[in-house]
Amino acid sequence: MSKVFSIFTIMLAGLALLASPAEDSRNLKKAMDKVDLGGEFLSVQVTPSGYNDFLKKLPSATNGKQELLPQVILKNIYRIFGTHLVKSAAASSKEVAPGCWVYKSYLYLGKENMQLPSIFTAVPAGNKELDFARLPGDTLMAFSFEADGCAFYDVIKKELQTSPDIAPFVANIETVAKQSGINLRNCMKSMNGKFKFFVAGSSPNDLRISLEIPDKNGVIANVIREKLNLPPGTAQTQLPVFVPVNLSMTSGKVVLQTATPAPANTGRLGDDPAFRNYISRTGTAGNGYFLMNARPQVVQQAKMMMPEQIKAVIDLKPFSMLAISQRQNEGIYSVSAADFSLTSALGKGSVSFMCGMLLPALNQARDRARTAACISNLKQISLGLMMYANDNKEHFPAPNGYRGLQLLIDNEYLTDMSTYSCPSSTITYQDKKLTSACPYIYVGGVLGAINKLKNPAQIPVVFERPGNHKKYAVVAFADGHVETIQIPGGNYTDPAQVIGLLSKKADISPEVLNKLLLAVAEN
Repeated sequence: MSKVFSIFTIMLAGLALLASPAEDSRNLKKAMDKVDLGGEFLSVQVTPSGYNDFLKKLPSATNGKQELLPQVILKNIYRIFGTHLVKSAAASSKEVAPGCWVYKSYLYLGKENMQLPSIFTAVPAGNKELDFARLPGDTLMAFSFEADGCAFYDVIKKELQTSPDIAPFVANIETVAKQSGINLRNCMKSMNGKFKFFVAGSSPNDLRISLEIPDKNGVIANVIREKLNLPPGTAQTQLPVFVPVNLSMTSGKVVLQTATPAPANTGRLGDDPAFRNYISRTGTAGNGYFLMNARPQVVQQAKMMMPEQIKAVIDLKPFSMLAISQRQNEGIYSVSAADFSLTSALGKGSVSFMCGMLLPALNQARDRARTAACISNLKQISLGLMMYANDNKEHFPAPNGYRGLQLLIDNEYLTDMSTYSCPSSTITYQDKKLTSACPYIYVGGVLGAINKLKNPAQIPVVFERPGNHKKYAVVAFADGHVETIQIPGGNYTDPAQVIGLLSKKADISPEVLNKLLLAVAEN
């Protein structure tokens, strides 16, 4: 989510192609039920069967071609992270109170896939009470998660051993460990429990860092004692590194901490009003959390150390956020609360830095941002149409034009009126009633039963009117996916242009083409 959205959701969105609504409508609903449908951002993806075919064929397609090794590694990474198990994914952002945004993300795997080995499912079942509220009040960043180290290790090892180019490297790691007197698998078995890390302080003089690693069977502690030549049973020592670091090996865990004492009266993070508000939005139970708390004095010190050329393009401001992850029966759910807007964060953080370095492309970036907003709108409209069809014998709303879209509002499939406004041509509606000025043209009423369409991925259902953008039009198709269609010459003046362009590169029957053109003429 900006800083919080699961990496796995982003990875999935990068390769996912939408399958037919009849096949995946249940999976869509499973993901959508976990997020907010009204807000500043919504993204939903369905994993297609073709994606798994791609993963199966990639190794043989690249066999012996060293220059394609990165693609093979990418395939391994996707499978290690369990992307092939995800049936659908959804993410949303919504301002729930002035200055407080809630982000939600859900990866739906299904009960059967939650039993299969992957990084996702290596997290132990059962959500526990998390202890972030008891962290020091001057905590800057912290994360904690429950995990079975041996399960992680087995998933990674099994997958990497399937690649001839990588398997020798994996075997070499175990060989080196064995030669050093370390049983790698036993170490992984002992790393079963809570991993925890935090950084706290208000200045470089009182900065404290702590890392906690589970050591269920005491194997890690024994290895450390042996390598540091410590007497058996030693519970604490100080490591000879460039800053004083205390090492503690007790109670089934190994803890590394800087020796800097905490200032008096730092309080607890749970006493901070902002984090109390976040906790009321996220809850305190899960398998892990991640939080950041960039307070004003810390941001000011960071600015003092930043080069002037970076200050010119990055507007660094104080911010705070809290994210919690939960393993549920059918998938992985995360909810986050923060004091920044997703769209604002996308426009100001690292993206601002990149825009500052790529000033000639800044106008294009702004146009892409508007396009992204239109794509998001049409995805939401398309999802609303899918749900309507799922409940109405695979038929989209019968009336064409804005009256067909109005049925999505009247029947509460998609009631957020901002979705029906293009950012390039903002319009307001009274009493949740669309008008003929709606910037999106709906023509799906002429298609009949969508499960009987020969090629739904090529049949347009909703697209932009002329005037929103000149060089392109964003189009939602009958299978649910959304594309940006470039207009030759960059002069979009007639909606029939979109139908004409699609008919040239798609297999649209004359009957359907005629119906679409008539529907466009009525709009």
